[in-house]
Amino acid sequence: MTAIPTKVRTRLGTLALFAIATAIVATAAPVRAEIIDFNPEEMEVPAILDASDLELLTALTSSSFFYLYTQPSPGGDWALAYTGAGVGFMSLTGGENVDLADFPPYFNPSDGGWLDDTTFGYIGTEEVPGEEEGDPPTFVQHRVTLDASVGTIEAEALEALTDMTGMIVSASPDLETLMLVEPVAVTGTLSAPREVTLGESPFSGPDRILPEGLPGRVGDSPLGTYDLFAESTRVVLTDISGGDRRVLFELPEETAIGAISWQADGSRVALVTNTMPGWDGDRQRDNSPPGDDLPNLGSINVQEALGNVSPDDNPLLQDTAAHIFGALDGSLQKSFANSDFPQGLISSLHFSPEGSRAILVIALRSDLDGRVHPTYAYPSGIELTVLSSDLEIERRLDEPGLDTLSTGFTWVDDDTVIAAVPSELDTHIHSVDLTTGEATPVWTRSGGIFQLATGNNKAFISTMSFDQPIELWAADASDIAGTAEQMTDLNTSVAGLSSLRSASVRWTDDDGRELVGAFVYHEDLEFPPSKPGPVVVWQQGGPGGQLVSDFGTSVESPYSVLPHFGIPVFVANAAGRSVKDPQFYSDMAEGTNFGQLDIDQIAAGVDALVDQDIADPERVGITGCSYGGYFTLQSLRAYPDLYAAGNAQCSLTDLFEEFTFGYTPFISYLMGSSPMANPGEYRIDSPMYGSQDITTPTLLFHGTEDFLPVPLINNIHDQLEINGTPVTFLRVEGEGHGFGHPNSQAYAAQLQIEFFREHLKLGEFETPEPESIYLPVVMSNFTMGGGG
Repeated sequence: MTAIPTKVRTRLGTLALFAIATAIVATAAPVRAEIIDFNPEEMEVPAILDASDLELLTALTSSSFFYLYTQPSPGGDWALAYTGAGVGFMSLTGGENVDLADFPPYFNPSDGGWLDDTTFGYIGTEEVPGEEEGDPPTFVQHRVTLDASVGTIEAEALEALTDMTGMIVSASPDLETLMLVEPVAVTGTLSAPREVTLGESPFSGPDRILPEGLPGRVGDSPLGTYDLFAESTRVVLTDISGGDRRVLFELPEETAIGAISWQADGSRVALVTNTMPGWDGDRQRDNSPPGDDLPNLGSINVQEALGNVSPDDNPLLQDTAAHIFGALDGSLQKSFANSDFPQGLISSLHFSPEGSRAILVIALRSDLDGRVHPTYAYPSGIELTVLSSDLEIERRLDEPGLDTLSTGFTWVDDDTVIAAVPSELDTHIHSVDLTTGEATPVWTRSGGIFQLATGNNKAFISTMSFDQPIELWAADASDIAGTAEQMTDLNTSVAGLSSLRSASVRWTDDDGRELVGAFVYHEDLEFPPSKPGPVVVWQQGGPGGQLVSDFGTSVESPYSVLPHFGIPVFVANAAGRSVKDPQFYSDMAEGTNFGQLDIDQIAAGVDALVDQDIADPERVGITGCSYGGYFTLQSLRAYPDLYAAGNAQCSLTDLFEEFTFGYTPFISYLMGSSPMANPGEYRIDSPMYGSQDITTPTLLFHGTEDFLPVPLINNIHDQLEINGTPVTFLRVEGEGHGFGHPNSQAYAAQLQIEFFREHLKLGEFETPEPESIYLPVVMSNFTMGGGG
């Protein structure tokens, strides 16, 4: 398959550990310094581990990752997919994959469809620079088709659309009808919209970063990023030649077009509109000087997150709607006003394959202790409402598990969907009968599911676990449990090398709620152990999302690596994760829980490991990236006697700074107050201001280009040094939020292993040795963790 372009590769690079086995220079001496400045582009990686450990580490991190860009073809034979080698067509019937002749031009697979069983097409945009310096660019639309049988690519310029004044926002499945947004004003072109975000965490870390719009992406946020147009706009349908215009309606200024979906035969189209007057755009830390339209305390989106905007005055509730139009004549068939659904925010509408039903997705509002009004911008869960062919409400799906933010679903037929639902650290699949609303478990295997797709009565499941890298499974959609078979063998060698097991650990928090974690260990170690041993606690980025059993081999998600070096890992979902139910997710933001509740719950889990003689209380470590880095530092501050070593990566540290210069609305949602109104709470919840109390040996990882400022980590390092706390800081030039360069990962992984070996006293704990290791000569694949 062909190489992926730089823009895509940069995002995926956060998942890569080793590109070439010889990236590690075996003769170099390890660097031992309090601050290690490393340039991965120019400097060699020292060999800190011995040769056998390096061989094992490199082999473990050579797994491939893949995802499907499209639903299966009508016959269920093909899907356009990304694998570690690039973009091409994946065979879903066990045959050979087909490489494309080149990387697809103007790549836009989320706005395309299958034209027949072997041809996938999409509408892509080419930006052509102006003839003279300062001249505005022009945009040429192309109809691009990809042939799965031979890998050929054809692109046809749509010259009739070159002079259009608006922008294409969607295309029908057959690519014959386009939806445009254009200015109402007769003169001029559509001005650039400003970008606003609802409901997503900026601290989710580098792992599990998948492109938006993937079919069946499990755990996809029901909300997301919106383009808010300052002027009044008109929504129009037109054919691909630019003729036969059908004006759907006009929208007021400060309105965004949200989710768009088409009936499979192209006869109907649904779209969600959000009018958000005064809603400020996302703050970017590189604003110099600060730009306009950035959120501050007085901004309506900050006030809404704080619970200071009543539902009657909340534009998200009052001015959001879903509209369904007949695509042939542009007639309005139905509108759902969000004010009729005060329980949440309308997110999207999905038509069944034959169009006799639809499902309306609502992001449930958050009602939080201490706040006068609910917030709609940061939902607590989802609600699925089944609609009839004439778009009347039939029923709401209220089976357990279908209401979490980590739930995803896909259609089997007009009467059935299959839903991926969280079950503690696993993802299960339920078959849901839409006539009765009954949900039946049909897949209860251990492991996480990343995509769930259907086609031609088949279900396709991409899954992995702590012990097994990702593979694709296929099953008869009507009998998933009885017919599921593994379809790919992308990671056979790594799966054969991996030698892990996991044991469930249960405990109860102070409020009497049961929590469940996994103790991940090498299969050569007995469980329960004959004597307590070391363990490293891991937390992913967020808050939000579900910690799942998957194959984590980056330094940000090392739970499938460290146990192979004799270091078991403890993984658990605590408050603020999208498991159990919406209230469990909301618990983190209730009252003054942020910075405390989940940290206390995981500490109680460690106590349970100690009480059960699994963990040695003197040999407990902790690590994580982004919010996981925050969790690490805050835990070291709150529990100085519980943890013997902490590795904080790409860490959020200062909530005062974050409110002022960072993601103001999200911090407002989490804290429930501003730092001006409640400075004491902000100080308690900011590791920066407790670093004078950290006495635990600490290893810090941070990139110089991280949006979480590296000077804050410099100061924490210096304070720990003043404390007399052993501290090492790997500061990597050019890295952003998490380490994407293979050399950065190679260096950090060795430091991480040696750090925990030293401070958790691994000399007292036998490290399992594999009988043999498969080591490719060249490895250019990507690894995948379960969150940063």
